Amino acid sequence: PVWSEGYFTRISNALAANVHPHIGQRSISSVTGKAVLELVQQVEQRGALEMAARVLEAVGMVFRYGCGTGLIQIDVTQGLRQFLQERPPVEHFPHVAETDLPALLASVERYHGRPETRLAIKLMMRTFPRTNELRWAQWSEIDWKNALWLIPGERMKGRLAQKQSAPDHIVPLSTQALAILESLRQHSGHFQYLFPNVHNRRGAVMSSDTMNRALKIMGYEKLQTGHGFRGLASTIMNEHSGFRPDAIERQLAHRDRNKVRRAYNHAMYLEERKKLMQWWSDYLDEQLEKAS
Repeated sequence: PVWSEGYFTRISNALAANVHPHIGQRSISSVTGKAVLELVQQVEQRGALEMAARVLEAVGMVFRYGCGTGLIQIDVTQGLRQFLQERPPVEHFPHVAETDLPALLASVERYHGRPETRLAIKLMMRTFPRTNELRWAQWSEIDWKNALWLIPGERMKGRLAQKQSAPDHIVPLSTQALAILESLRQHSGHFQYLFPNVHNRRGAVMSSDTMNRALKIMGYEKLQTGHGFRGLASTIMNEHSGFRPDAIERQLAHRDRNKVRRAYNHAMYLEERKKLMQWWSDYLDEQLEKAS
């Protein structure tokens, strides 16, 4: 499968930092399951449980490639996942109550930090992807003609093996979201990424904490996070939009556990989702007017 540059960079960095110093100079045939487990457990000891699982999956891909090409006979990572520590329950990212939304929207409009940061928060609010999906967004993913943002499947949440065959996630762009992108294009349109890193604009993207730091400056520490806009949108759309829950879930890119239904519903509800996303942007505009 073809990986996006951002996804390839994240996997390469994980291997370089956690695997290469320990077994990077050894022939693959000499690496044992015990050696792999020990280095993964060292990652766990740092408290990085999610990274430990990611590293094990990435090393497993190397071994599966070796088996497939005849370099080795056995994938020594098979069965090691059962020895990983249990990861903590999924964190629910905080977000403001609906009644506090007008004040939050007004605070974002008044934010005097870097304009790219303000535009990132505004686009996050309008499209509610996961934070990493926004951070690594590329201009090539924007379909201006059809007003769509096509997030490659390999950048979506899920196990590495799932991502390799995952379809693109379709984000219909409201007229307001398109206007935000037009403004952003003046700042970063000549770079690969929508939100390049201020210190390395051609090779990296903005920090994972950039939006949260800005929200903290606005007075919303522990009250609203960038990722929390997903929960905020989900709550309000389910309560007030009148659109079908299936369409809302599909737009949130929540993974259906039923494989047949998941494949069938990949592009389902797209026309309804376009209307949903425009409704959401219009709703946000109405809330902002309340703050004036």
